[in-house]
Amino acid sequence: MMQAKKIKYLKFVIFFISQFFSSQTIISFYDVTKYQDEDSEYILYNNEKYTGKYILTSDTVKTVTSVKNGIIYNIEEIGPNYKSIIVLKNEKSYKEVYNKEGNLVSEGLLISEEKQGKWKEYYSSGKIKSVEFYSLDKKIGKWKYYDIEGKISKTIVFKNELPYPKLSGMNGRLLEMSTLDLRYENCKQNLKNTVSNNHDDCDFVYYYNNLKYTGYAISKDEIYFIEHGYALFYKKIINNQVIEYSQVNNKLQKSGCYLKYGLFGEIKVRGNYRNNHKSGDWIEYYDLGTIKSKKRYFYDKPTDWWFYYSRAGDNIKIEIYSNNKLETIGKPVYELKNSKYFDVSTIFYDAITNKPLYQKKERHFIKNGYVYSLEYKDL
Repeated sequence: MMQAKKIKYLKFVIFFISQFFSSQTIISFYDVTKYQDEDSEYILYNNEKYTGKYILTSDTVKTVTSVKNGIIYNIEEIGPNYKSIIVLKNEKSYKEVYNKEGNLVSEGLLISEEKQGKWKEYYSSGKIKSVEFYSLDKKIGKWKYYDIEGKISKTIVFKNELPYPKLSGMNGRLLEMSTLDLRYENCKQNLKNTVSNNHDDCDFVYYYNNLKYTGYAISKDEIYFIEHGYALFYKKIINNQVIEYSQVNNKLQKSGCYLKYGLFGEIKVRGNYRNNHKSGDWIEYYDLGTIKSKKRYFYDKPTDWWFYYSRAGDNIKIEIYSNNKLETIGKPVYELKNSKYFDVSTIFYDAITNKPLYQKKERHFIKNGYVYSLEYKDL
């Protein structure tokens, strides 16, 4: 009798689970629309708040977004060598990244898609690799790095986003770059089965007293930090003040984060380089820290949308680039402003003929940054 009850209960559980999952609709990303108000962004399907999942697939990545009553609560991204899971709640989100073996490699909080607070990275064994701190993607505080045994191997203190590393075996003196022994290692042969004369296919490794160098080295007004033989970044200093900082590759080419500072230590420009070429997003600031412009480059060439702002923060001009050329110019006009939102009407012109092309009217919500389209018309 008891066995029969158990079987009946198990059948009920299986039926309930099957019904639950069958009710979880799965549709394409292109089947949903978004609606935004001053409080939230909603996912709509057939003009109703959607509950279920929608999928977006590219050549190498599949993204599955879970929605309940129009609100996104989970995003799963699956790539060839990783999987990330983002859980969203109250305008904040928590992100976990796993490697292809399913091991957790990093985790932390996101606010508006930017890293915030404490982030942790892990070795594949599960042991802690580093503890990092952010303020809306900006590096702050004291970072700690651990070896595989769990001992602290390095610390970096960030002051005004400038790194000040400290690790064992670090040379305490500031050496001239010319005193270091530059060696070319791990050279790769090219298609002609030879190594290039300028050693582009080699790692540039710096030695001192026959050991891979760790410490600072100066060349003119630039101070490089080198770790275990590889250059990581430089600071350009004039009158004892840092005016420029950039990550570098081992060939001393700018690669990674770039910062330019003003006379009072304020950040004037923030961008990224790739092998000495401007790439990605670049932001220029006014003296008090408000944004002056947002631009995007691809290997030094302008691309996508560029935005220009007044000191008060209003968007005063838009430039749209295609195939490295300026094609369209937008001239925004603010029509309505209140404590909750502002409406902007923008007319876009042909960059060469100055002929009006189309007009867009949008509502920008101040609280969450959402943008809602109000009107579009060709001119």
